[in-house]
Amino acid sequence: MSEEATIAQEIDYAKAIFHHNQDLVNFVDAKAGVILAVDGAILAILSGSSAATRGLLEQLLFGAGVLLIGISALLGFLIIKPRLNEHIPTTKIFFRAIVAKSKQDYKESFPSTTKEILDDYLNNIYALALIQKKKFSYLEVSLYSLLLGLIPIVATMISLRA
Repeated sequence: MSEEATIAQEIDYAKAIFHHNQDLVNFVDAKAGVILAVDGAILAILSGSSAATRGLLEQLLFGAGVLLIGISALLGFLIIKPRLNEHIPTTKIFFRAIVAKSKQDYKESFPSTTKEILDDYLNNIYALALIQKKKFSYLEVSLYSLLLGLIPIVATMISLRA
């Protein structure tokens, strides 16, 4: 098998990896949308609650719940737009790399050999993995904040009924 054929197979494999990881990014973004909707609904319901005007225990529980749900919502927004501070390898796919050059410079910089195409895919896969790392960590903390926020809210509701 020639070297070009081997690199072409590697490009096909890299494409599959890239698309799989892009699907994971879309999956996390969809989960973030659900978590944000739940956070928003809970905060809207709590805004009309009388728990904040009750006794000290209810106020503390209510405040803890609102704080944790608020943290969950904030992290939900960060899931949607993670900021990358690490050095991202040059790539030809992401829009920032495209618009950083003039149209002519971008066209001239476009890879022409199969090895250059493979290198670009591998750079994109790595950049996407950095994005995923942040998105998944924000998703995890957001979900736990939401769940932990429900505990004092439920405790507040139980104490109000007692």
